[in-house]
Amino acid sequence: PKYYHDVLSTINFVQRIVPKMLRYPKEYYQEKLSKVDVLSGCFFLSRLKDFKKIKHFDPHTFLYYEENIIGKKAKEKQLITMVDTSVSVNHNCSVSVNKSLNKIKKYKLLKESMFYYEENYNHIGSIRKYFLKLIYYCSLAISYLTYWI
Repeated sequence: PKYYHDVLSTINFVQRIVPKMLRYPKEYYQEKLSKVDVLSGCFFLSRLKDFKKIKHFDPHTFLYYEENIIGKKAKEKQLITMVDTSVSVNHNCSVSVNKSLNKIKKYKLLKESMFYYEENYNHIGSIRKYFLKLIYYCSLAISYLTYWI
């Protein structure tokens, strides 16, 4: 995602719309192989030499934003990421995570990874970082209020 996608995804209630903005339309996947910027982390394959080229997973994120970081690093190394539309995978999203983390803890973990991504991969400046943090704290306060009410 770009900076403005992360800003929008941090605002309560707008965050449900942003993932739809980032998806390719269904018509995009007409070929057996479709080029994409980011792959889903639930199931992907890579050649070891390419994964070594991007220096594997970034150890500073956990659960969230790994895919975006891999996609960004692959693009910088001029590697191509593709979806094989003939493969189907059923993934039970967040089943394990939901058992151990409540919504607010998941949200905090997601945003920690987002801040790391924005600083280290999108290289945002201090004003943008401050603005993003301001929105985050406002949204977090709203989340606490709606979670406990």
